[in-house]
Amino acid sequence: MNNKSIARPAIFYQIRMVTRLLAIAILFLFVASFFLSKEYRIERSILLPVSSSGLSAYLKEEANWPKWIYVQDGRLELIQADSLTFSILYTSGKKGNLSIENIDDKNVHFVVTPKSNQLPVENHISWHPVDGDNLMLKVVWQITGQVDAGFLSPYLAFWANDIAGANFEKSLQRLSDDLLSNY
Repeated sequence: MNNKSIARPAIFYQIRMVTRLLAIAILFLFVASFFLSKEYRIERSILLPVSSSGLSAYLKEEANWPKWIYVQDGRLELIQADSLTFSILYTSGKKGNLSIENIDDKNVHFVVTPKSNQLPVENHISWHPVDGDNLMLKVVWQITGQVDAGFLSPYLAFWANDIAGANFEKSLQRLSDDLLSNY
């Protein structure tokens, strides 16, 4: 017998086994996606040497929001001053929006719809004095949302902190920089 005819079935058997194992792994990931959460929560914080009233006054000024909110490959533009509604304009031409729901002396609540076909994302920024020092605030930004990307949603939600966290860190740093230079 020829050596080629003996070796060929072994190679086909190995390829068939690899294909079956890959199919089982994909099936497992697909089934597991039904049991994982599609919701995510991201939180970042920063210490700012500013008074609570100073931060509150800064955030109530609509002209300040485009200065500190970081939009990857885009920018923020005010479209309605009376309702504090902003448009998110991306260089690709896509649009989203940011709507400030509430601002008081210790909290800001706003909703971001990153792009028109995506679900809204709840944003809550709160601040409180550090160790009773009224001129040092801990600012905490929490984002909660849900991913709608089919069976990939739970996996994207699982990695949302790593995917989007850097953008929020940039925004908080820009907030700090602008506050320190202007207030």
